[in-house]
Amino acid sequence: MIFFRASLVLIIISLQILSTCKSSLADNVITIVPGSAEFNSPGNEEYKVSRLFDANYYIAHVNETVTWFNADDANHQLDISQGRTLIIKSKAIKPNETFSYKFAREGFYNFSSSQFKWMKGNIVVSNNVSSMASKGKANPVNVQLLWYPPISHKARLPEPTHFIITFLESSTNKNQDHIDYGFSLLNGTNDTVYRQELHSAWGVEQASTTLNNSEKYKAVVEITGIQFQPVNPDRFLFNLY
Repeated sequence: MIFFRASLVLIIISLQILSTCKSSLADNVITIVPGSAEFNSPGNEEYKVSRLFDANYYIAHVNETVTWFNADDANHQLDISQGRTLIIKSKAIKPNETFSYKFAREGFYNFSSSQFKWMKGNIVVSNNVSSMASKGKANPVNVQLLWYPPISHKARLPEPTHFIITFLESSTNKNQDHIDYGFSLLNGTNDTVYRQELHSAWGVEQASTTLNNSEKYKAVVEITGIQFQPVNPDRFLFNLY
């Protein structure tokens, strides 16, 4: 009986902490971008990357697994913590490998590198995450939009709404890399209150702005390029109320 219980514990831990190859990536993927390890190296100013993770703020539902993919050419080791409490420390994540963790409880979590102190990010885990998905019409790319907190549930005090935009290859439902896109927020009179136009190297993007919880907003995602090639524009509309 003792052996059975010990084996069961090991199985549960193994399911919670995974190390896999890129081909089996889940949808909730945060990429460690190339050059992150050398970000603060002397003489590296000319080649500094603008982001160390493709999303340094991420949103997940309770009981979802989040995966970190190492696209850098150096090994990385990540700490996941809540406040001052260390939840788990990953093993060394080699280039082109991953580390995954299942978030079973609501809360605000931090992820950071124990080797490279400048690498930090946050994850909010909640049962109150809003999400919508829409299929592409002109191109084989779908869009998933998550936001937190739900606008109608926000406190009266100003509080940013955080968005995660994920581009998914329609036949595999895996993250589609190298997307040229625009992301806009429109108010009830269709005025643009927020806009960003960027290139998504890894298929996951973030946005954050403060919205009025008494307004009805719409989000618009436009795809104008895939794999460095211009495409027929696709437009995705999401009602956020």
